[in-house]
Amino acid sequence: MIKVLIIEDEPQVAEMNKNYLAKIPGFALRGIASNCTAALALLRSEPIDLVLVDIFLPGMDGLQMLAKLRQEGHGADVIMLTAARDMESIKRALQFGAVDYLIKPVAFERFAEALKQYAARVETMNAPTLTQRQLDEQLIGRTISECLPKGLEKQTLKVIEQ
Repeated sequence: MIKVLIIEDEPQVAEMNKNYLAKIPGFALRGIASNCTAALALLRSEPIDLVLVDIFLPGMDGLQMLAKLRQEGHGADVIMLTAARDMESIKRALQFGAVDYLIKPVAFERFAEALKQYAARVETMNAPTLTQRQLDEQLIGRTISECLPKGLEKQTLKVIEQ
């Protein structure tokens, strides 16, 4: 079970995220925090695998909290769930290690896809060893053989490999 913390200061949005999360098997909500200070306290006291965090929060914003998490060496993964759509916020979130970035308002289908992809990544990364194909599927979303140059087909590639 993947343990999740939601950090959202708008109660209706937090409740919606909670309801979305409840519909996806394999995830367990461990808490909802309305600010980053409360979230950091919870993260320090309880094992959390995944944090869903807004950027626009009172006090410390979501990006500052993500940076602090990394400074403290906390291993929780983060999905940004925010109305911030500027490139600077997106770049900073990815630089600090966010595994996905969802722009509000988020449709359930996109929310579910993000969490399913995350669960698949966790399952793959928990294997004792990985093949290049498995790693490619997780890192770039497909295998290199699916990205063949024009004129080269899978069958031809197999003959070359053999």
